[in-house]
Amino acid sequence: CVTTTMEEFDAVLNIEADLIAKGRKDGFEVGKKAGYQDGYQTGLKNGTEIGTEIEFYSGHVIAWNALASIHPSLFSTRAKKTVAKLDDLIKSCKLHTSNPNIAQELNDIRATYKLASIQLKSMYKPEDTLNF
Repeated sequence: CVTTTMEEFDAVLNIEADLIAKGRKDGFEVGKKAGYQDGYQTGLKNGTEIGTEIEFYSGHVIAWNALASIHPSLFSTRAKKTVAKLDDLIKSCKLHTSNPNIAQELNDIRATYKLASIQLKSMYKPEDTLNF
């Protein structure tokens, strides 16, 4: 009977430590779920923004290639090469969380797009614009 009383007394003494351990375990699980949800929302938002940006550049490549096929004389050899390079960069960009080079790939795409834009703006003359 004495051992039962000692075990009960030990249980009472250890109740605080047990509750702290249980609270820590429960808190970790809740935090893990909240962190996962927060990460998911952040990834969804950032992934959408990055995907939209890349599709913006891709749309320009499609339009420039269509224009070049209709009016090849409007594009210099350098501009055609830059547009082709931009197309290759877009197609080779892997939008996945396991891609450690995504930031550098996006910077390369942005820089090449800016270069193509600069090269192709020179083909437009103010008198070619439409007046409404």
